[in-house]
Amino acid sequence: MIIVVRSITNINAVVILGCLIPVIGVLGCGYTLLRDVDEEEKQAEYRAIDSLSLAPDLTISGVKYTYIPSPPRRDALDIVVHPAMIRFHITISNVGTTDLSNPFLIMYEFENRDYRGVASYSSRGCNESRDTIQVNETIEIEIEDLYPYYGSPYRFTIITNPVIQRELLEALQSQHNNRITVVKSREWDYDNNDFLITVASLRR
Repeated sequence: MIIVVRSITNINAVVILGCLIPVIGVLGCGYTLLRDVDEEEKQAEYRAIDSLSLAPDLTISGVKYTYIPSPPRRDALDIVVHPAMIRFHITISNVGTTDLSNPFLIMYEFENRDYRGVASYSSRGCNESRDTIQVNETIEIEIEDLYPYYGSPYRFTIITNPVIQRELLEALQSQHNNRITVVKSREWDYDNNDFLITVASLRR
């Protein structure tokens, strides 16, 4: 009889301990699994790109700019000052193995020396009509902006994949009130999407 009592006591102890273990784990012995969801999404996107057999590949093959002087006053009483403008001529080529028909974004970053050298960002949506950019085809895009008075380096970037190029979009969106959306397009290479040009200072 004593043996039976001890066996029942041991069983009860095991049952009680078994019930307490999940409680202890919830109260103080649990752990939190930290995940970098953005990085996981980026790596999955790279794996998807590696599995492609055909893909477009946009690159900026050249950038030129034209100085647009401010228009003269219409009459002696005209006090409106129209600043000088700059027009960029951006040549984009599809050097991939298939056509592209999705919209993409041209982002340009420049050093705004009028404001203590802080970098400024702007953007221009392109191909909203979803025209097909064929393989080995070259198109030209024009962008107008205020001419930088002190001159500045400009970096132009093609954005086609908001997953891989997330940092660029975040930097751009921090300068805008409206959220910028990009239709995801996969390219062969994202390292050839940049082009740097230095704009001469504005002479009086």
